[in-house]
Amino acid sequence: FGLNLLAESIEDDPRNTTRFLVLSSHDVAPSGRDKTSLAMAARNLPGAVVALLEPLARHGFNHVTQLVSLRCPIGGETADCSVEFHAVRPPFTEACRSVLLATHERTLDCPELNRGRTPDELLADFTELAPGTTWHFAWRDKLPLGVMILSPAATEYEVELAYLGVVPDYRGGGLGENLLTAARLEATRRGANALSV
Repeated sequence: FGLNLLAESIEDDPRNTTRFLVLSSHDVAPSGRDKTSLAMAARNLPGAVVALLEPLARHGFNHVTQLVSLRCPIGGETADCSVEFHAVRPPFTEACRSVLLATHERTLDCPELNRGRTPDELLADFTELAPGTTWHFAWRDKLPLGVMILSPAATEYEVELAYLGVVPDYRGGGLGENLLTAARLEATRRGANALSV
């Protein structure tokens, strides 16, 4: 394109695709094939993505071709040795079913969609996932703490954290962060370099 090359190999991962931004001192007419990319960040709070998208809707923007979530680099973490993980596959024992349902109690995970659903409908959502999905139940001193569900991601170098839930009695004490660390360690064990959330 006749541009001056300022730096090469600037990506932090050789599999990344580098995108370019062209700045101009004059307006360019729309081509009809134009796309706009927005990079936005928000705190990890319920409704944060909605709050980011709301101004777009308010100003008449109503078409999104792709919405990409955070890719979290992994490596260097250490596990909380007081938490045991048991990998389980469906069909689940009654104990595992109880833990899955308990993690969903008083959750802010899509309340509009989940209100009025039966336990069997909720469990079906947890079990009808992509091939290669694994369910990891967290226990401490034989007490159920929570669950994380890991699925294959878009590339072989990623693992998707499909669900992370903590039993209500253990929320607010850092267990969710411990489960996220365990998910990163499991992704690393599988040879991934990123955990998609």
